[in-house]
Amino acid sequence: MVTPPSSILTYLHSLSQTPHRLRKRFLATWTPDQELNQVRLRSGADMKRKLNWYDLIALGVGGMLGVGVFVTTGPVALHISGPAVFISYIIAGISALLSSMCYTEFSVEIPVAGGAFSYLRVTFGMIT
Repeated sequence: MVTPPSSILTYLHSLSQTPHRLRKRFLATWTPDQELNQVRLRSGADMKRKLNWYDLIALGVGGMLGVGVFVTTGPVALHISGPAVFISYIIAGISALLSSMCYTEFSVEIPVAGGAFSYLRVTFGMIT
């Protein structure tokens, strides 16, 4: 008889614990402030503001645009959309601007390391 590897046994054990964990999570009464304190404790030391406005703008534009906007514009305009590619990039730019405003609000309200994961954890709590 062949015994299953330990990773499968670990998985099956974790799977059997799922109902208990979900019940524990749904009955928990954590407030967003308590959750924020937990995230801050795990985040470590206070973050220091070292970046100036130019650094932040460059990081934001580089993260949103990347190199794809320069590589794909020509082939897309030639083969697919024609001159309407300009309108699609305006729409994409507006949606990226709105997304960056949301993340700006998150980072001001929840100043901890971890990015989107930390924002979601404070908002919805942690399911363990």
